[in-house]
Formats: sequence, structure tokens, C-alpha cells
Amino acid sequence: MTGIPRVVYELATRFNANNGSMIGFFVHNEEQHKCYEVTFDNLYDNVSFIKNNKCEVNLIFKLFNKIKNSKIIKKINSRKITHSQLIANLPQHFNATAPFSKNDIIFIMGSTWDCTTKIHDLVSLKHNLDLKYVQIIYDVIPTFHPQLFGPGFASQFDSCMFESIVNADLLLCISEATKQELLKFCTITRIKSPPIKIIRCGEDYTQHSAPVIPKINLVENEPFILCLGTLEGRKNQNLLYYVVKEALYKGIDIPKIVIAGRAGWLVQDLSYILKNDNMLYDKLQYLGEVTDEEKTWLYQNCSFTIYPSVFEGWGLPVAESLYYGKPCLSSSISSMPEIGGNLVDYFSPFDTGECLRKIIEYSKPDVLAKQVEKIKLSYKPFSWDQTFKQVEGYINDL
Repeated sequence: MTGIPRVVYELATRFNANNGSMIGFFVHNEEQHKCYEVTFDNLYDNVSFIKNNKCEVNLIFKLFNKIKNSKIIKKINSRKITHSQLIANLPQHFNATAPFSKNDIIFIMGSTWDCTTKIHDLVSLKHNLDLKYVQIIYDVIPTFHPQLFGPGFASQFDSCMFESIVNADLLLCISEATKQELLKFCTITRIKSPPIKIIRCGEDYTQHSAPVIPKINLVENEPFILCLGTLEGRKNQNLLYYVVKEALYKGIDIPKIVIAGRAGWLVQDLSYILKNDNMLYDKLQYLGEVTDEEKTWLYQNCSFTIYPSVFEGWGLPVAESLYYGKPCLSSSISSMPEIGGNLVDYFSPFDTGECLRKIIEYSKPDVLAKQVEKIKLSYKPFSWDQTFKQVEGYINDL
């Protein structure tokens, strides 16, 4: 689990743990324009059920928690949707239609851009019941880099983002870079920005069992470089393919690169190439999606990590790499330099030669050891507990 699902899960877990019986979770039905109550455990059981049965479901988390001035926080998260399947297969998880009351606070932890009906329903609730509206903004990438997404997605994203901004009482951005992009969006669309606060994502993800070795082709003690993240055009793993090809062409020996992450936007060609290029000589392997336990093993056993993304809202794998004490070679663009400062080494995500030179440099034991020690002495991890306190504090101040 990574990206938005990781943020939502870690925050939802902490709101649930810290507020006991005052917490409730709900799913939204776009066909009926209603929210239905589910339990926290059933909510994540549903995710497992849907995944195993290859169904697509939109899940909205809605928590409510008594805070100062007797306000109630209602926190909502969403994922992709086929509501009829959820209702048909899991009716026992639904109770009454979700209650909303005047002066409640709607907090959207996930996305709203995957379903225009959803944002319209939430906005209607806000105005009909005099609610407050808070949302986490992860990035505004589709607006300014539409080529990195599927056809038509950017216009849908822009419409939903516009609705979120004009109706929000508070927006929580996950980086300064995202905040600046959001302000740019407001300027271009000539809308007034609501108050914006910056939160930092945690790095210590919740683990439920011991690390597990993934299905990886390694000889004993073979060094490898880890690239973690969704396989997609924006994440730019194709750069690593050409780095390996360049190294092979020039007769340069570099460690194996292991790419781990589910397949996302615009990767059919790259996925085919990775599976069928017999000239890679086991120097590049794509594992596909991995579990948290497998991810832990990969972090613990890699030599260092690499993150060639062309644009990010944050860049969680960079932070997680530092959390595990592993040096990271990262793209120098957007939010990535905010994460580790001079504890991370950077390269242009458009320059194969520069990336290869960095890999060669960090493949030297003395260079790697020096950077490991630097991270050990200087890096201060940021926990999800701290993220939770930031979010809770900003909402309490509304």
C-alpha cells in the first residue's frame, strides 16, 4: 500500500484508535446519492474482498469525533467505484443512511476526482446542512501535466478540483510544492483560495506481520537498487530501463534494479518491454504490486533506492527510504527536495547519463557507507502519529 491509500489508512487507523466509540465509517453510493454506515474493520475487509474478487468499489471513510465546542468531525475518504457490486455482495455491512447534522465538518482524506457525482453530493450536504468542508490536496498534476494521464482525465480533475476549492473551509496540502501549484490553479481560474495548511506525511507505515521475501530473482547476498512506486508514465521508470540499456551498451556493471508497484496509467508498452527484453541480463526486474511485508524486506535489504518521477505531490518512497536508513537517488523536481534536503542525492529525471553516473557513484562501497552514516546521524524521521496530530490540530482550530 502506498500513495493516497497509505495516507488514508494511517490517518483512519489513528482516528479510530484515538476516538473509540465516537468513530464511524461510511461508504457513498453515487447511484442513490446516499452515504451508508460500515464499521472500521468491515471497511478494510471490504477492500480485501473487492481486490480478491476483482471488483472496483468506491469507499468513503467518514469518522466523527467530539472536539472542542462540541463540534463533530466527519472524515471521508474515497476510492474507485462500482457501488452496485458493493451493495449486492456486502449488504450485512450497511446500517442506516449516514447521519449529518448542522455544523458538522466533512473531512475528505482521499480523492474526489474519480466521481463527479460524489463531489456534488458532498457540496449539497455542506450547503443544505450548513456543514464545514475540509480536504487533503495531494497534487494538481493533471492540470499542468495532462500528458501524464489518460484521455479526458485532466478536464474531469479540473472540474472536481474547482468544486473542492470554492466550497472548502480549509485545504491541507502535503507539500509546499503542492500548495504553490494549488495557488497557481486558483490564479488561473480566478477563484479565491480558502485557508491552506501544509501537513507532512509519515514514514513509519503500520505492519501486521514480519517481513516477507518477495518473488525476486537474486543470488545470495546480491546487491540491488529498489525503485518503489506505481508503474506509470509519471513515475518515469522507463528512464531506468534506458539507464540499464546504456550500462549494458557501454559494458558498465551496475547492481540490479528492482521495480515494485502496481501497474497504473499509460504503461502497457513499458510493461511489455520489461517482460520481453531478453537483453536485460537480469539487470532489471519488475515485481508488480507487493505487500507491506514484502516492501519492508525490500527496504531492509536493498543497497539504496532510486526515484525518477517527473512530478510528485510529495514522494513517499523517498521519505520511507530515509526512514530505513537507505540512501536515495531522487528526481530533483517538484516536492522531492523538500523531503530529505541534502540527505538525498538528485538527478534530472530527463537525463539518462546523469542518472547512470549517480548509480555508478553510489555503487562504490565507500560512497554508500558515507551516505548511510550521514543519514543515521542527521535524519529525523516523521511519524504518522505526528501527521495525525497535525491534521487533528488544524481541524480543531476551525
